[in-house]
Amino acid sequence: MIAQPEKKNFRWQNVAFAVLVGALVYMAIFFYRFANRERPVPGIANIAADQVRPKFNTEFEEQGRLVFLRGGRPDTLAAVRLEFALEEQEQAQGMMWRRDVRPDQAMLFVFPQEEPRSFWMKNTLVSLDLYFIAADSSILNIHKAAVPENTELHYRSEGKAQFVLETVAGFADQHGIAPGDKIRW
Repeated sequence: MIAQPEKKNFRWQNVAFAVLVGALVYMAIFFYRFANRERPVPGIANIAADQVRPKFNTEFEEQGRLVFLRGGRPDTLAAVRLEFALEEQEQAQGMMWRRDVRPDQAMLFVFPQEEPRSFWMKNTLVSLDLYFIAADSSILNIHKAAVPENTELHYRSEGKAQFVLETVAGFADQHGIAPGDKIRW
């Protein structure tokens, strides 16, 4: 007579095997989803404003001078002391958390190529004039007196801009600066 295996022990092994296979399938699905999740593309739009706060000084640092010229003529309308925003982190911060911007101070955002631009005023405590500027240094459009700390309004260029300049609100009106004028630094 041939001995038969105990059925009770055989069932327990089947249940344990099924649980182990189920756990392995669950882990495989979890790791597959985790490894293939969508990651943000590097760029200014993907930097959260809260990540920027402690990185840079909020005090004005003069790095040059900029003049506004009437159209193609050499008539100087105004001049400002200039701070550059060249790096992605500097551009993400801009003039955030600055409590005071003097009329002779400006920030110039320099981008590698012309394309439509959009700015907002998150964590920007003072009202600004925003100048969208083409690669040939001509002003495309100006958004005057942008609302401080507003995250719902987006100020957009009217065409492809390679530069964006920020001055204190009222500067454009005070000096008669208009689209078509040029900048030089």
